[in-house]
Amino acid sequence: MQVARIRDSDLVPFPEGVTADYRGWEGERNWQTRDQDLAVSAVFRSGGHVGPTWTMRPWPQAAGGLQPAA
Repeated sequence: MQVARIRDSDLVPFPEGVTADYRGWEGERNWQTRDQDLAVSAVFRSGGHVGPTWTMRPWPQAAGGLQPAA
C-alpha cells in the first residue's frame, strides 16, 4: 500500500477525531489542504452513521477548474 503525503497538511487527525467521537457531534467537520486542492467534510447522521464528502480541486487556478466530489 502506498500512502501519499501532502506537505504541511496532515489529514490523519481528521478521521481520528471522527472515530474518537463515535457517539456523534453537531454540525459539519471540515479539513482541507493549505492550497485547498483537497477538502474533506463529515456530518454525523442518525443511527450512528457518518456521511463523508471528499472534494478534489486539482487545478484551482485554471479557468473553469475541475471539481469532482464524492
